[in-house]
Parts: sequence; structure tokens; C-alpha cells
Amino acid sequence: MNTSRFISNNQAMNTETIEQTFSVNTPAQLSLSNLRGRVVVLAGDPAVQGAPAAIAVSATKYLDTGDAEQTRIVMRQDPDGHVVVITEHETLDHTGFHKPCRVEYLVRVPRLTSATLSCITCRQEISGLQGEFRLKSVSGEILLKDLEGPIEVSNVSGDVQGERLSGKGLFETTSGQIRLAQGDFPTLKATSVSGGIHVETVQGAGVYRFKTISGDVTLVLPEGSGYRAELRSISGKLLTAGTPAHTGVRGGQRFVEVGSASSTIQAETVSGNLSLPGKPLSA
Repeated sequence: MNTSRFISNNQAMNTETIEQTFSVNTPAQLSLSNLRGRVVVLAGDPAVQGAPAAIAVSATKYLDTGDAEQTRIVMRQDPDGHVVVITEHETLDHTGFHKPCRVEYLVRVPRLTSATLSCITCRQEISGLQGEFRLKSVSGEILLKDLEGPIEVSNVSGDVQGERLSGKGLFETTSGQIRLAQGDFPTLKATSVSGGIHVETVQGAGVYRFKTISGDVTLVLPEGSGYRAELRSISGKLLTAGTPAHTGVRGGQRFVEVGSASSTIQAETVSGNLSLPGKPLSA
């Protein structure tokens, strides 16, 4: 577990950059926690044959955006090879409140890497990996692309956007939008209070569960997919394309069934609608 570390200062930009590289085995593990700024995690260049895999971390601290002395960047590697990166800051001292500096991270990892990311106010981007992924944020957009493996995302006020995600999915937000395109989810659970949920899948079979208060839910399945959909709502509507084979209302729950029902769709809202705009099978 060899490491190399480099620190540089850019007076013109008023920044300090710390770069550190860790040798790892695959599948690798990364945990990163930031306070303000941006986090980008992506697959690095394939290792040269025979060369060890590595996680390369570059952290740029913007010195004039907060208390530079109290904003500390910690990078370490645990005995099991797990790489841990943390932005630390003492928010209170004898003189009162101090704001942490903005820190931007660029992390290049092996393709086979599991990542846990958490932020207070920052944008998170992760792409091109295979593993297990957990992302959490209070405020800021979360972007996910080309990920294979279980994904858990929790965001309070920022949007969540994903493209070409494959694996079990769990997405939660309070006021942000959830938009997932070209997804391949054997199971998917998405929850929002006031934000909308829009999901497009590349395969019909799956179990999809949605919950919102006022946000609308749209699920686009491949053309010709069979499904059974259920909506429990006070005033929301269940909207489908064409003429479904079976429809009904039972115990305040609206349902529709199309074809062989290879997908199960369950939604619970107060006023939000559930829309299934894809072309269904003929009755």
C-alpha cells in the first residue's frame, strides 16, 4: 500500500492543491466526505499490465472562500486497503462561527471500485464503475453515469440524475427531482416529497416502488412490456397509454394490468399522478 503525496499553491488563483496516490487491490474501496464544493469520481486509465492498481486523489482548496486554517483535508489508507478522504472543519471556537472553504475533489479509481460519498453542500459526479455505491447530500446535484451494482442515493434539496445504471436502486429526495434514463433495475425504490420522479428502463421485467406527496411519477417501460400497476392516492390519477386489459378500483387503490405482467409497479401518493406512457400490449 504505497502512497505518494504532493502539495502545491497557486497564488494567482488563491488555491492550495493536495495530490496523493494510493496503491490498491481490486475491487477497491473509497470513502469521501466533503463539506462545500464538488466531488468527481471516475474510472482512471487501465493499469499497465503488471502495474498495481491505484486511487489518485486531487483536492483543491479555495483559500478565500472560508477559513483556510481550520479547513483541513485528510487522506489516509486503512490496513485493509480502504482509502478514506475527509474535509474537516471546526465550525465553532472562542471567536464564533467560521465557514469551511470550498474544496473540489477529482478522484480517479480502478473500474472495480465501491464508493461511499457524502456532502453537505456540493455537487457529486460518479461514472464508469462497477461495485456498490452509496451517495448522500444535503444540498447539491448528484449525477451518476454508467454504474454497475447496487446504488443507494439520498439527497435533501438537490436533483438526482442517472444514466445507464444497472443494479438494485434506492433513491430518496425531499424536494429535488429524480430522473433516471436507460436504467436496468431488477428492483427500484424511489421516494420524494415534492419533487417529481421520471424513470426510463431498458428492460420490462422488474419491481418498481414509488412514493411521493405531491410529485408526479412517470415510468417509461420498453414498448410492448406487460405489467401490473397499482396506485394508492387521495387525488392522484393512474394514467396509461392505449386500452389496458384489466382496470379497477379496490379499497381506494387503483390498478391496471397489461399483458403477462412481467413488471410489478406500486405507487403511493397524496396528489401526485402515476403515468405509464409506453405503448402497452394489445388486450
